Amino acid sequence: MRRDHRLSRRLFLSELGRRTLAVTILGATVAACSDDDSSTGPEGAGSSAPAGDDAATATTGSGASAADDTANDDQASDAAALRWERADFGFVSAYVLARGNEVAIVDTGTDGNGGQIEQALAALSLGWADVDHVIVTHAHGDHIGGLDAVLTAAPESTGYAGSGDIDKLSAPREIVAVDDGDEIFGLEILGTPGHTPGHISAFDPGTGLFLAGDAMITENGQLAGPVAQFSDDIDLAEESVKAIADTPVSTIVVGHGEPITDGAADQLARLATEL
Repeated sequence: MRRDHRLSRRLFLSELGRRTLAVTILGATVAACSDDDSSTGPEGAGSSAPAGDDAATATTGSGASAADDTANDDQASDAAALRWERADFGFVSAYVLARGNEVAIVDTGTDGNGGQIEQALAALSLGWADVDHVIVTHAHGDHIGGLDAVLTAAPESTGYAGSGDIDKLSAPREIVAVDDGDEIFGLEILGTPGHTPGHISAFDPGTGLFLAGDAMITENGQLAGPVAQFSDDIDLAEESVKAIADTPVSTIVVGHGEPITDGAADQLARLATEL
């Protein structure tokens, strides 16, 4: 795979999206991903997902044996391993990711008290105080409705969004604008414009986990393209999928639909040829 070429193509698409798409106000986009995004409150716990065990990083003294070094290396590796939980709001999902005691939340669900996200944190034996990063994939109400509540519950966290959507966000503190090629929490940020001008996705190279937001959906266990009805520019949105088709994914999680944990790379390649 020629990654530099792929990144530059996504950057081109991101730039094209920002220059050619009209900026829409949040009020017009709140219902864009769903006509039922007014649902609020904790409706269920986050679903369990592939995870590694927590482990604290140990230090090695000058007299440590080779076996001690190996054990410490294993502990450090476990502490850095990515674990994740789905926060299921019924028709839309957010995701909680953890490396040791460092946490990133991707999307915030609908407006409410953050109950589903809190339950996902608890499933990882973590809490709001562990949250360092809050990433929103795009400025549609069912993905950012809980942004204020989440940032308030996690006061030490930093919020991030694609630069093309940043002006549509309202939050208790400044949101950092990111673009294709940036990195947060060890995640590669991929510009996937079209659904909204500043839509972003995120990819973890170590595990192959791809967080698609609404760049794609799943239906009946199959990956599907972005929904034209709710996309600002469906042609650009489909080009964004094609541009990330060679990403070495092992799992794809989406805002709408069930995660794809088997054959994800093949499904992504197939989808790109069908769009």
